[in-house]
Amino acid sequence: MSRLFIRKPIKSNNSASSILSLLEPQILFPLFAVLITVILWSTNYSANKTIRRNVTKAAIALAEEQAETYVSQLMRALREIDQHLKIVVYASQQHGRRNALQALKERHLLPSPLSFNIVILDIDGNLIDATESASPTRVDLRFEQQLRNQDGLLIAVVADDTQDDALLQFSRQYPTPSGAYDGAVVLQVDASYFVSTYDNRKMGNQGIMGLLNKRGRFMVRRSANHISTDGSIPYHQIIKNADPMQNALTLSTSAIDGVVRYVVVRELYQFPLAVIVGVSRAELMADADRKAKADMLRTTGANLLLLVVMGIFWRLSRKLMQSRRQEVETRIEHTKQIEYLAYHDSLTGLPNRSLFDQLLEQSIKQARRNTRLLAVLFLDLDHFKHINDTLGHNAGDQLLFEVAARIKRCLRESDTVARFGGDEFIVLLSEIDAKDYAFSVARKVIDAVGRPFVFQDRELRVTASVGISTFPDEGLDRQTLTKHADAAMYKVKEEGKNDYRIYTP
Repeated sequence: MSRLFIRKPIKSNNSASSILSLLEPQILFPLFAVLITVILWSTNYSANKTIRRNVTKAAIALAEEQAETYVSQLMRALREIDQHLKIVVYASQQHGRRNALQALKERHLLPSPLSFNIVILDIDGNLIDATESASPTRVDLRFEQQLRNQDGLLIAVVADDTQDDALLQFSRQYPTPSGAYDGAVVLQVDASYFVSTYDNRKMGNQGIMGLLNKRGRFMVRRSANHISTDGSIPYHQIIKNADPMQNALTLSTSAIDGVVRYVVVRELYQFPLAVIVGVSRAELMADADRKAKADMLRTTGANLLLLVVMGIFWRLSRKLMQSRRQEVETRIEHTKQIEYLAYHDSLTGLPNRSLFDQLLEQSIKQARRNTRLLAVLFLDLDHFKHINDTLGHNAGDQLLFEVAARIKRCLRESDTVARFGGDEFIVLLSEIDAKDYAFSVARKVIDAVGRPFVFQDRELRVTASVGISTFPDEGLDRQTLTKHADAAMYKVKEEGKNDYRIYTP
């Protein structure tokens, strides 16, 4: 069987091939679509994250700002209230408890009766004097008992008998010269006064502003327009969890209304009170959430549009690549056909003289390297010209095709038979052990060719004359071996044909 002459392939760089394969449009477009998708969503995520971070910073700043303002206002109001109580106590000692308020009124030292009501009580809690005629004649007994046991400012929430709104009462003892309890001075303030600075525009409808005692119970609290004096918070837990770097700021869920807020709690160290200011996270994040949803819709739309466009381009590029690949495959196939025809006989499909010469050169080198024999058999058909001239070229071509097939069946897989031209064939027996093998092959070929051929129901007969040369005895190179085998074949022709002979000088 003939061995094809194969040019040595050029080693390719696998990494370079992999990179080039990624640049193919059917791969590049999906990769580009994935990359743009990742960029779009990463940008969207990063932008929304930045917005939420900025909103959180703004919420913290707002809560701290409102807390600072609230603390400042409350401290000023509480100091004024305590100062008024001390003035009334002093005036009572100077002018008597029944004349103290009138004396202060004449000197314009009393606070506005529209906001504040001052009550002077005796040791039994009975009303001595008040800035409002409708003031209660007694105070709550629990309030009175606390006042008896506490020297200093007492703050409590009490219900107003004449109004629905709650009051905050600030009280101080009226002591005897020996310091014993002898009554009290009480200043009543509408609880809403202490949360009047709540700003709906800044704090929203779910914010909170309140005044509470150290046990966490609200003295008063406000959320939007709702004011209440009930409820409590885990004050000490909030203080414990608050971030000291953020001025006691914490993010917590209210046990009263379930709203999540950024909360600032500040203790009023001069008073047994604390303030709380909180802004709703949901309200602050509402605009950010709406923007995030809008951005997500835009990103989704852009992504879908991108996928559609990339899909169209991918489909077009795939068709283009298929067309180009088909064109390349056609060219390669055409090149292979040209190369095949350049090295093979078009009639029999056997290697031609050019390919045989290359194979013989390679076999000689291999035989020389391995110190082995090889043989060249030069074969010429006897009586072929007569058949070709009388029956035509179709009969001659059919006969040559069949002769080629019969010769191939007489050879090993490693052997080669080629058409040398016309009715001449040449056989290469590579790496044989002895010349006898060449003789036996020559005899098999002669017998195979000598059997009858059938063409259009006619029996045709030809014979073969075979000349043999071996390496290294009859030649050391391609030209010599071919020449000597050809000479031996002509010797057979001269001696009667249909036989074989090895070259002899």
